[in-house]
Amino acid sequence: MISPEFEPQLVSVIIPTYNRANYIKKTIESVIEQHYRPIELIVVDDGSTDFTKDVVSDLNERCRDDAEISLHYLFQKRSGAAAARNKAFCISRGEFIQVIDSDDLLSANKLKNQVTALRNNLDFCVAYGNWKIHCDRYGLLKYGPLRQTKPVESEDSMLRGYLSSEWFCPVHSYLFRREVIANTGFFDERLLRRQDTDYLIRVLLNRHRFLYVKGATAYYTRHGGEHIGNPKNYDKHFLSSLWVIENAYSILNQNQSVDQYSEEMKKYLMRLAKEAFYMGYHRGVEMAEEKIKAWFSNNLGENDLHFNHAPMSFKRNVVKLGKHILGDCALDWINKAAGKGPGG
Repeated sequence: MISPEFEPQLVSVIIPTYNRANYIKKTIESVIEQHYRPIELIVVDDGSTDFTKDVVSDLNERCRDDAEISLHYLFQKRSGAAAARNKAFCISRGEFIQVIDSDDLLSANKLKNQVTALRNNLDFCVAYGNWKIHCDRYGLLKYGPLRQTKPVESEDSMLRGYLSSEWFCPVHSYLFRREVIANTGFFDERLLRRQDTDYLIRVLLNRHRFLYVKGATAYYTRHGGEHIGNPKNYDKHFLSSLWVIENAYSILNQNQSVDQYSEEMKKYLMRLAKEAFYMGYHRGVEMAEEKIKAWFSNNLGENDLHFNHAPMSFKRNVVKLGKHILGDCALDWINKAAGKGPGG
């Protein structure tokens, strides 16, 4: 269980990591350089085989010169990013919780601005702000376009965005009051993908209020290395995404709210089916169709599962070639300029 008790004003920064020795130094430094104190920094090493421990140890020496920041390093057998975050939740003591992956960054005023905003707005439990893509792949792009430059209309519109897979905001853009974590519980350790989406959907379904804070930027890294939660096989990748919407459907069904969000969940399943098709995983297309039939009496609404295979196969190959030549970040920049979202 996650204890609801906390040390007032303390921010617990939780960093899961796996073989990120070349990146985690900058991540931790972005926390140390925050204009806010006090901070406890909890690094959970998910079985790294590189020199991650040495990097963290060197930074721990630096933290000892600052009485208002502490750094804790824990090592665990390879269990996944969700398990690492959950382990850190259990030992954290902060009134506020900041989750960040070990290759991402925070702007220096991020915690100060968001903590101040939450203290001045007691009805709100989660703060979020702007974010930028930070690309380290091939050195083609340092910072992508600024994303999420204005607040959403309501928590309900944010929930609909997550349920339809039309909204993305990296988890380190958010700062949580501890009560949110205590009420929502742990990350789902089954998930190899979209762990953050699953967690934010559950936070929103608990009716916690979200506050937009301008001037609190998160930098989201895209590169060609192995991420802590990446699956090796697409079928597992697909199932993880499917479990996210199954979890949401289960909660909405218990609350008798499925009809209210049926169009959003159908969009999510359609997007997942199209992705599976691009990846050549036709069983995934079938599973998405089966869910739509079971949950919504085969009512696709405006959606259509009968893909035109030839054009879609051509588009799939073009996208793969573009990513290979330009890198993900440069492709996202082009899509943004063309008025499209990430991935086109």
